[in-house]
Amino acid sequence: MRAVILLLLAMSVSPQTAPAPRRRAVRPIPTPCTRPTLLMTLSKTTVCPGESVTVFWQASDSHAVVSIVGIGGSLPSSGSKTVTISSAVTYSGRATNACGSGGDAVAEVTLQQGGTASLTANPSSIQQGQSATLTITVTSVNNWTLASALGNSLSASSGTGSRTVTYTGTRSGSDTITLTATGACGSLQRTTFITVSAPPPQSGNLRCCDGTLSPTCTSCAKKQGCCSSHGGVCGCT
Repeated sequence: MRAVILLLLAMSVSPQTAPAPRRRAVRPIPTPCTRPTLLMTLSKTTVCPGESVTVFWQASDSHAVVSIVGIGGSLPSSGSKTVTISSAVTYSGRATNACGSGGDAVAEVTLQQGGTASLTANPSSIQQGQSATLTITVTSVNNWTLASALGNSLSASSGTGSRTVTYTGTRSGSDTITLTATGACGSLQRTTFITVSAPPPQSGNLRCCDGTLSPTCTSCAKKQGCCSSHGGVCGCT
């Protein structure tokens, strides 16, 4: 009986086992949704009319869809397209994914100013030995050259800007004067025409083959050496 009582006393003073604490479930931290960015570049930013430019694009998300005004919509996340330029243009595009559309990307093409040139002659008909004025007007060119088909004298055969040139009709005939102007977008050619008439022969003089009268001889009986520097003797009056 005493033993039972001692056992009961021991059980009453024994500490009870505390229940195990409950573990809280760990929730994953949600990943923020990021809208894609778009990078656009050009093969060149300044072109001449009719030249081609390649537009390149790259979205930050490989799953994004790209739309570029002037290029197309529903484009892949990266790519390129070559276009022909006739005027200055600005390309604007954006990339879109499940989170929405990113900001606009812009690429601008500037049009190179094409050169202009004109050539006029005043007067357009002169007597041999006389002069005419050539007016050259150019814009947006680097340089120009001037040439006479007959090889007549020009006070200037090259230049960079607008100016006047004195043309002297040392040789007779129908002359073509050609202006070639070169600029950033290539070369331009302009032509004008001048008729150089040989003076009428004077009585008693030898006429040389270049249309002039012999400066030394007046007798038709003696022709040797009379037009040695003028192409020889071609007539006598």
